[in-house]
Amino acid sequence: MDLGTRQGRREQGVLIQRVVERAGVSVEELANRIGCSRALIYQYLSGTTLAQPDRLQQIAIEVGVPLSYFYSGELLEDSRKGRRGSQSEDVHVRLSERIQQLEELAAAQENPVDWSALASTCERLIGLASQAYDKPTESRALLRLGRARIRMGEFSRAVESLEKAATHFAELSDQPAEADARQALGNALLANGRISEARDQFTWVAASPRWNARWSGTVSLAAIDEQLGDYKAAMARCDEAASILEEGKDVHDMAHGMLYVNANRVNIYLACGDFQSATGLAQKCLADAEALGSGDQHLEARLNLAFCALYQGKWALCHRTLHNALPIARFLGDKGRQAMILATLAMLLAEIGDYDSSAAHAKDALASALALGDHRAELFAQMALTDSYIGPARDSEARYHANQALAVATALRLSLFQAECRLRLARLSLRSQDFAEVREHLAKSLEIADRLGARHIRAQANALLAAWKLVTGEVQEAEAAASAALQLSKELGIVPLEWEAQAQMARVEQTRESWEPASVGDCFDRSIGLLESVRTDIREAGIPDTILENGERQQIYLDNASFLAEFTSREEALAFIQQAAWPPLVAKLQALISGG
Repeated sequence: MDLGTRQGRREQGVLIQRVVERAGVSVEELANRIGCSRALIYQYLSGTTLAQPDRLQQIAIEVGVPLSYFYSGELLEDSRKGRRGSQSEDVHVRLSERIQQLEELAAAQENPVDWSALASTCERLIGLASQAYDKPTESRALLRLGRARIRMGEFSRAVESLEKAATHFAELSDQPAEADARQALGNALLANGRISEARDQFTWVAASPRWNARWSGTVSLAAIDEQLGDYKAAMARCDEAASILEEGKDVHDMAHGMLYVNANRVNIYLACGDFQSATGLAQKCLADAEALGSGDQHLEARLNLAFCALYQGKWALCHRTLHNALPIARFLGDKGRQAMILATLAMLLAEIGDYDSSAAHAKDALASALALGDHRAELFAQMALTDSYIGPARDSEARYHANQALAVATALRLSLFQAECRLRLARLSLRSQDFAEVREHLAKSLEIADRLGARHIRAQANALLAAWKLVTGEVQEAEAAASAALQLSKELGIVPLEWEAQAQMARVEQTRESWEPASVGDCFDRSIGLLESVRTDIREAGIPDTILENGERQQIYLDNASFLAEFTSREEALAFIQQAAWPPLVAKLQALISGG
């Protein structure tokens, strides 16, 4: 071919295109691998630009052909000229050397971990190993690629790689490697919401004779039981996994396994509303993860600690925990947990009253979750968006996202989070005085809470039930619900719920024909004291205090001020409001007193 002419360059472009397609590599992938633009590759293929020898050498290495091919058109298996001797052997040697180099590179990228680079290396290795009919190497690369994609949050793509890996290992009768592939596949399927398929994989792994596979599969089955709300079965599986771990011989491996068992136990405690037990065990998991160098469990422990702090009203601690976790997730390339951290941070900011920042973080989390196909992160992002719109009374938007979250939770068969979504919908329905919907959502939330033993869900439902019954004038029912919410919130250490329940008890007392002002004052004092304690923590942590942006919390202050105005003096009521250091309350109080 005459490379000085457009036709000659075009003939060489055809040769390039032929082997690139043969290697199963896209033009974009090839451009990324050799460090040039996709447009330049197209110019080579069309013959408009002459490919220089150094570029051709790079392409030759990537697709596993000798450089001479691009000048002669002879492939490895091309026997048209009967030349299979030394040149064919040379290509085999080069291909084997390249495969070995890539395997060594992949191993190096696993320690320290660089998931993105590892995935890229494995994709190249899979193509070359397939070309060399080296199924063991191809299978190992598929497994590594699947694991890397899980860590990057690319769960749907991970399933594809891991299914191929499991099939290849089965064909090779490599049961240990097949168990590893099935375990990873189960994790990817679970993240995609394909619960029954994930259970099948974990059941296969748990039945393996290998010690490592048995405990891994068993603890993963515990995670499925917990997700489906069978906490008793989940805890029993954790205990079973712990017993299997005791049979181990390597102390490091046993400790690593117990870290995963305890992480699942934390999730069970959280699901039951036992935040004290969850916090203690999550702190142990964090210490163990740091000692063992487990990045994913380090992040999981921080997330669990943040959830505990969020529920308990330790918002400054929650803020610090999440902000420490976010750069770690970015550094590790763990996009799934990064989306979860953003969603949790959005929930926290909504509680604090910073609704604009909350919505921004929640939208980022949702976009990431949808791109990754991470349904767990999607659920939390939708709930966070609901919270960010409930506060500023953007009810139609809040209701939309609450229903979206409920749809995801229902599809994933996550009863606990179905109840969480229904509680949000009940609050919105109460605001619009759609009492039929309030009744429906609260009834289903209470049923789920009792079935699962989720006491924090029952506590929240009782607080809303008390508010509803007060609006409809059913005082006895309101008192019973508020009292139950107060008792549970104290037992579980849920400070935001306790201040809400204390305020409800004060309002209930005021509806009686003969009521005790001292009792009302005590309830308001305790409610506002809890609120002020959290506000102080927020300010001391350097976080803007926007807690009184929330209208329901403003109402607690206004109700107490009205009580003070009636039983002490207007001056004391105004002084109380001014001490709250939230100027809009002063105008509201003056309007309230003038109207009274």
